[in-house]
Amino acid sequence: ITIQSYAGICGSDNLQRNSEDYFHRVSLDEMINFVTNGNGSNCGTTQATGNSPPVVSAPAAFTIPQLTPFELVASATDGDGDTLSYIWEQFDLGAANTAGTLVDNGSRPLFRSFTPEAASARIFPSLRFILDNANDVPASAPLPGTSSPSFFTGELLPSTNRSLTFRATARDNRAGGGAVGDATTELTVTTLAGPFRVTAPNTAVDWPAGSTQTVSWDVAGTDVAPVSTAEVQISLSLDGGLSWPVELAAASANDGSEDVLIPANTPSSTQARVRVRAVGNVYFDLSDADLTISGSNTPPSISVSSDVTTQQGSPGTSTAVATISDLQDVAGDLLVDVLGAPDELQASVSNSNGSMMLDIAAACTLVAPTSGVKVYPLQLLVADTDGAVTTAELVVNVGRNATPTIGQYSDVNLLPGGNVQVAPDAPPADANDNLDGLSVSPTTLPDGGSVSVNAAGVVSIQAGSSSPAGVLTVTVSDGCGAVEQRRIVISTADELFENGFE
Repeated sequence: ITIQSYAGICGSDNLQRNSEDYFHRVSLDEMINFVTNGNGSNCGTTQATGNSPPVVSAPAAFTIPQLTPFELVASATDGDGDTLSYIWEQFDLGAANTAGTLVDNGSRPLFRSFTPEAASARIFPSLRFILDNANDVPASAPLPGTSSPSFFTGELLPSTNRSLTFRATARDNRAGGGAVGDATTELTVTTLAGPFRVTAPNTAVDWPAGSTQTVSWDVAGTDVAPVSTAEVQISLSLDGGLSWPVELAAASANDGSEDVLIPANTPSSTQARVRVRAVGNVYFDLSDADLTISGSNTPPSISVSSDVTTQQGSPGTSTAVATISDLQDVAGDLLVDVLGAPDELQASVSNSNGSMMLDIAAACTLVAPTSGVKVYPLQLLVADTDGAVTTAELVVNVGRNATPTIGQYSDVNLLPGGNVQVAPDAPPADANDNLDGLSVSPTTLPDGGSVSVNAAGVVSIQAGSSSPAGVLTVTVSDGCGAVEQRRIVISTADELFENGFE
């Protein structure tokens, strides 16, 4: 199916209708050899790309049992940090065969090529034939994602004493001068062992989370030479065999049976599968049917960070007060609430991707002590999608409202008809951000004079036609009614009046 192949014109032997837009590794080898060592090296001009080819590593050589699935995983590095794509291809030519005589003759290739992809691993045969056909690959089948027509599958598990050569190729896909790297591994197939098979569970059974279950498999001679697998790993998939997040046994004796504990926190699933894989080798087998995991729900957890302190009249603020999590649910999907707040203490919580945020505001009517704080123990609540609830105490300390402040003003000397601006030596402020406003009194002066104050506490005085002498009072207040006052004495021609305007 690669470029230069005969895809689509081979009748019943077609792997698919058309070729794919990539070269087989053999084609790449031939092209590279032609332009470096063959006649192609004498024409054209070599131009350096500055691109470093990937460096690829392949698994060591292994002996595997016949008629048993296996997985090859490559690794690669790229000196330029390019994103790599990978392909595994079999390198055994053998004699020509037709679909009608699709058997392992001991030398022919058994596995077709597939397009390069981001994953460096390949399962032999394709996972769908392991899951749906119990490792028995049909001679023809529709392509993945289609229902018809059927094509020659081009995948066959080995059934003879033979060697299988595979090459992993990594492409860096760099525009204007891409590079490739490869590594080769060889597997030896023996008919003295295999097929290695999971024998239970192979039906749609129900395994409760927290229960102990028996996994069994046919060792089929893999425990002795030449395969010599002493231990196997047993894993559980919850998504039909696409991933294996639950390890049931890391290194169980390869004796055909193991009692395993299904972790109590295992999520529910109707698409669970069991995998038994050789430790120190590449072969494995999967259970033949989806089984059900009846998951036991684990309540969410909540970790309170610290107490919260606020004051009467403080505006509502949002503060992170706890971290929440759950084994089954995404933290951001958990429901949260806060309980136990009196009417004069407005409290609410929200979930910000697993961080519980508290919005709190203490009313001015809340009775706080003259010194110290009043303590309110609130209950934080978190619930998961199955209704399991966890609570934790959060202490909120409320202090007495702080009186707003403003700096001192300098006295002024002002003649009739004159004007001046007077600023305090410190602007108005409120320790708990409850500043409500400023005012000045009086706002008028005799014979057309006026007085005003802005938000920064700057007082503007415009004298009328007569003497403006007197006292101004500047008042700063907060939302709870607490006030602070300052005086400005206005004198005229060194005459100081401190008894107000007459």
